[in-house]
Amino acid sequence: VFYVISIPAVVIAIILHFVMHESPSVTEAIKRRKEGRAANNEKDGDRIRLRDVIKYKNVLLSSISCIPVMGWLYMFTAFASLFLTRVHNFSVGWIGLIISASGVGGFLGEYLIGALSDAIGRKRTLVITSLLCAGFGIGVSSLPIGSSAAFFGVLFFLWGFFGAGMY
Repeated sequence: VFYVISIPAVVIAIILHFVMHESPSVTEAIKRRKEGRAANNEKDGDRIRLRDVIKYKNVLLSSISCIPVMGWLYMFTAFASLFLTRVHNFSVGWIGLIISASGVGGFLGEYLIGALSDAIGRKRTLVITSLLCAGFGIGVSSLPIGSSAAFFGVLFFLWGFFGAGMY
């Protein structure tokens, strides 16, 4: 199951690499921020409507990429504990720690990868985190029976870190 749910992350990374581009205004804002200058803000009277936002390819791609991510989340939530008990024979206590590691990783990833995105750009960050998320998902599914619970905890932490961090 974990192999199958890792496939969308790889596909999304490939699509984002070739299709997503930073708009000139975002590129300029990043450059100004790095130089220590203030961002050039829009007029306060300008209203943005939903149809105006959806016209941007990046917003549409990000919205569509949320669909397999939500599928992953539901699969993970429903089957991670069964996978760890039935396949790897971990106790309920270890399973709680392993799955909690994924939550802690996700919490930290939300903040740290957001900062990384500000520094190196959205596209590069999304491609890197999508591939790393898929890699750690495949790593979780590839561990042989008898692997230590601590190693699973580390992989689940990194899986959560990059998976939640990309959003």
